[in-house]
Amino acid sequence: MPSYLVVLISGGKSKYGNKLSSSVAKRLRELQSSHGDEFAILRKILNTIQQENTGVKAYDEYVSNEVIKKLPKACGKDTLWEIRAPKTRRSGVIRACFHKARNSERKLVLLDAEFKVKKEPNLSTACKRLKEYIRDYDN
Repeated sequence: MPSYLVVLISGGKSKYGNKLSSSVAKRLRELQSSHGDEFAILRKILNTIQQENTGVKAYDEYVSNEVIKKLPKACGKDTLWEIRAPKTRRSGVIRACFHKARNSERKLVLLDAEFKVKKEPNLSTACKRLKEYIRDYDN
């Protein structure tokens, strides 16, 4: 059974020469150093869905358990998804936003990540990066 490929949106220049938003990799490094336990859970989820023989099944299980959720209408007509690591925790969770690429059946593009405690998510950066990604790579 196939798996998913997880990639980070680039922080460099797009194929049209426009500067993309700053890299999600930098944000992930910050979360790793400041919220190591939650980051370890996120890493485990990402590694699991990339496993060659079990990735798709694991992804489907995470969706059914609402660890991975679709965020309808968060960015207009474009679909944004989130991974919560862990699903819930009183002290807070990491929310990693991603897009399921249109031009590749099993490609997930990480757009943004943040640590949240009882607040509404700030999806503006993820939506901006999603629009840039679709414009430059996924049309």
